[in-house]
Amino acid sequence: MCGLAAWLRLHTPVGAWQGCSDLVLPEGTSDPAAFEAAAALLHRRGPDASGALDFSLPGVDVGGPAAAELYLRASVLHLRGSAVTPQPVELGEGGGRLLFNGEIYSVLGPPGSRSDNGSEADVGADGCCGGSASSSSALWPPPVSWGLGPSGALPAGASDTQWLAERLAECEAASPDASWEHFAARLRDLLELVHGPFALAVWSPRRRALFFGRDKLGRRSLVVARSASGDVCVSSVAANPVDLWSELPVTGLFALDLADLSNPSVRHMPWREAMHFEQPWWWSATSPCPSLLQDGGASAAFARVLAAAVAIRVAGVAGGEVLGGSSRVGLLFSGGLDSTVLAALAAEALPDGETVELLNVAFDRAAPDRLTALCSFGDLVARYGAQRFRLVLADVEEAEVRRNEASICRLLGPGATHLDFNIAAALWFAARGEGLVCSTSFLQEAWWREVSTDPANLAGVCLDEQPRQARPPKVEVPPGGRPKCRSCVLPSKPGCAHECCKMCCRKAQERLGPSVDRCPVHKPRPVLKADADEGDEEPPETIPLDLSAVRLHGDSGGGGNSTCSSSVREEANPPKMRAGSRVLLVGTGADEFLGGYSRHRTARARRGAEGVQSEMLKDLQRLWTRNLGRDDRVVADHGREARHPFLDDAVLRFVGALPIDLLAFGPGGEAKPSPDKWMLRELAAARGLVACARFKKRAIQFGTRIAKQSNIWHTGSNRQGKGTMVYRALEDGGQEES
Repeated sequence: MCGLAAWLRLHTPVGAWQGCSDLVLPEGTSDPAAFEAAAALLHRRGPDASGALDFSLPGVDVGGPAAAELYLRASVLHLRGSAVTPQPVELGEGGGRLLFNGEIYSVLGPPGSRSDNGSEADVGADGCCGGSASSSSALWPPPVSWGLGPSGALPAGASDTQWLAERLAECEAASPDASWEHFAARLRDLLELVHGPFALAVWSPRRRALFFGRDKLGRRSLVVARSASGDVCVSSVAANPVDLWSELPVTGLFALDLADLSNPSVRHMPWREAMHFEQPWWWSATSPCPSLLQDGGASAAFARVLAAAVAIRVAGVAGGEVLGGSSRVGLLFSGGLDSTVLAALAAEALPDGETVELLNVAFDRAAPDRLTALCSFGDLVARYGAQRFRLVLADVEEAEVRRNEASICRLLGPGATHLDFNIAAALWFAARGEGLVCSTSFLQEAWWREVSTDPANLAGVCLDEQPRQARPPKVEVPPGGRPKCRSCVLPSKPGCAHECCKMCCRKAQERLGPSVDRCPVHKPRPVLKADADEGDEEPPETIPLDLSAVRLHGDSGGGGNSTCSSSVREEANPPKMRAGSRVLLVGTGADEFLGGYSRHRTARARRGAEGVQSEMLKDLQRLWTRNLGRDDRVVADHGREARHPFLDDAVLRFVGALPIDLLAFGPGGEAKPSPDKWMLRELAAARGLVACARFKKRAIQFGTRIAKQSNIWHTGSNRQGKGTMVYRALEDGGQEES
């Protein structure tokens, strides 16, 4: 992984860039000093090496005075290959340069030549097809000089950055003319063969063009800014004010065409093939493939595909020093379903003796994510052994959040909301990896057995045990409008079990008690929804617990009492450690592809499989703008790389090839629906991870309690805060606005 920046400084201002500049360049203009400020921040992303290169660009007369300067900057986090590859990397004799931030796990054939699940090496691995439009590539089949293994993997010990630089040099040689189109087309074809996330910039002196782009999902950050005089910067990170930068679209490659510096243009080379979920075959199957009815069914096939995705992301992580039982691989660990399954699969993929670091953060000593982390940690230890995991508990006080508020805000991106800040703050402190190591001794203590078996403690984190009802039949509204509520003058809600309006229905449910069947269209109690996109509702308060890191550190475990005084915690004050992992597995994609959000459950109850499909597609289409760029900037700010097994090419093809009814309701269909993310729950249960198999989705801002802390901090009340409010750092003196 690396941080990269490339910016152009024009000697003569230009009024406007030509071409498709409206797709790339933001409306607002930044001070050119912000470009250098952004480049100065790259060292946080790549502490192992850094590089800088400047080019003077003449005007129309070759050899004449400089009309512009191009600046290239890079920092490197060494993760692949036997040695660090400094950047920018020279591209053969043509003088070109490469800035690359990404991973090349393997090289796949073009879509028309791939196996059904997207990889020739995985034929028969899942037995489920996901077709795609056929396309051809001049770069396939690959020549022997590429040195690929039978599965398309790069040679052992090879640097993917150096390998890509060699391929780009070949593209340069195969495109001798000065046309940006020919080189861009070959670069596009090459990158569409790459299996892995990336963001890159390529300078081609022959064409006087800077090419840049990121993968189709946008898993690596790349943001753009411009100045009033026409200067342009492309960077992994933004500098303040970040609202004047924009996320680079993921629709293809872009180029700054500098052939005529008095009239520069932005060019666009679209991808040949759209992202999987934008293709006609996605969720279009009407029945499952026959292989899904054997060998354990869909969940077993899904487990094999996901296990392979985890394995390639934890194998051969280079760099750093692994001393004293430290680890190169970790994950952001809430103890929920997604992170616990990833922890288990990582332990299965890594050699014996390598430890997986589990990084857990809490902003309250009774945070639900701390409770679920401890429960799932116990299951992991029982299944794989205590030596395979190191649980690092980070307790973050409000004062520490305030001290780092400006640093976190810089990573959010344009138009950041309270939701963005809350998620980013939780990710930032978890990825920092500073905390106390949790002892396994608490698992044997009476206080923990009491806490972990008390229904009152588990009620807020486990799935609803009430019987699930099938989707109510559609109620036709009479021509004269909706019928009157049975208890008041308001109109009733179609499909309501009590033929009432929302308020009267809830009163009826409270009056009748839990024995009555829940109304399929009205929830039993009012719920404050802090956001409608990236989280579930804030659950009611539960019994206060003390699950602080100090209590769980060492062998004492807080003794047999269920509480621990603050004075005891302060006197202990053990020194914190810093996690050594350089790669962090992240569960992004599990909820979007498997239907884990509360709005997916609501859509399933009200609109069936079609409603689930519609909601999930909305989430997938905005994944690159709302989640991935922000999360990459946040995690990489601590010199670690986020990797996303759920967004693996084979995983996506497997999920997209399933009938939407099977994905939404499970094998029992609409008449006997399974819980959400049922394949993942079955995977967990099959490995003895019984706790997380029962846990419900809890958004990170609520599970860590950062939302509660932030809401009170900014508005004076938890209930006054809204996730959609524009976030203004208090140090800036700004006011929140809806």
